[in-house]
Amino acid sequence: MKVGKNVIFHGQVNLGKGSVIQDNVVIGNSDEGEVNIGRKALIRSGSVIYSGVKIGDNFQSGKNVEIGSNLTIEDDVVLGSNISLGDNVVVRKGTMIGDNVIIGYRDIKSDQDAPVEPVVTEIGESARIRSGSVIYWGTKIGSNSMVGHNAVIRENTIIGHDTYIGSLTAIEGDTKIGNYVGIHTQCHITKFCDIGDYTFIAPIFVGANDQLMSHMRAGHGQNLIGFTTGKYVRIAVGVTVLPGVHFGEGCIVAAGSVVTKDVPPYKVVAGVPARVVKDAPKEEVVISH
Repeated sequence: MKVGKNVIFHGQVNLGKGSVIQDNVVIGNSDEGEVNIGRKALIRSGSVIYSGVKIGDNFQSGKNVEIGSNLTIEDDVVLGSNISLGDNVVVRKGTMIGDNVIIGYRDIKSDQDAPVEPVVTEIGESARIRSGSVIYWGTKIGSNSMVGHNAVIRENTIIGHDTYIGSLTAIEGDTKIGNYVGIHTQCHITKFCDIGDYTFIAPIFVGANDQLMSHMRAGHGQNLIGFTTGKYVRIAVGVTVLPGVHFGEGCIVAAGSVVTKDVPPYKVVAGVPARVVKDAPKEEVVISH
């Protein structure tokens, strides 16, 4: 165990064998609640770790990392520099998180907005979170999933395993995304969506969820409805979808389409507005893992 200069410990701190704490690190923010750090951990300079934290073996952090309270980091996790992990975050083993990432972000205007019970934000086993991304509180990302650079994933989004979210994509929250889903670069996934397994969404996708565009008018925010998809859906580049549309299983949407009504299963739609043009080839459907 090696501890650098100007390291401050508050309360009970348990350091595992072979751990290295560099200069100007603060561990624990009160005399209540332990901090447990596993074997062969490396915590680089300028980092702050709050009380009630459990960190597994072989943990590595970059510089200037902030780790909130009541937080669990499992074995073999690697964090970049200038990362903020909020309270009640769980990071499963083998995860890698890039520089300048925020996980567990909360935009709370007053104490009345705060949840009564702690809300857990969870990053699954062997996930990859690229630099610059912001993941809000209450989000859960499944194992082996990836989030690209500078993506924003808002509160209460549930993402399955083996799914990727492209760079500069925004997911507006309260949305469920299945397993083996691919959402490409610069997509806008509006609030209250449900995206089925094996769905693919190409870049520059835009979803809407307010049929009346009631911004600053009566009923603003009260009648929002996102889109939904079945399994195996494929949506090409530059598609726009209006509120409440359902994409049937195995359907295909051509590039540049504006989808205003439900798409039947295993059909190809195209145009503005999108219309059925032919059957989708069933032989191209992905075989489920």
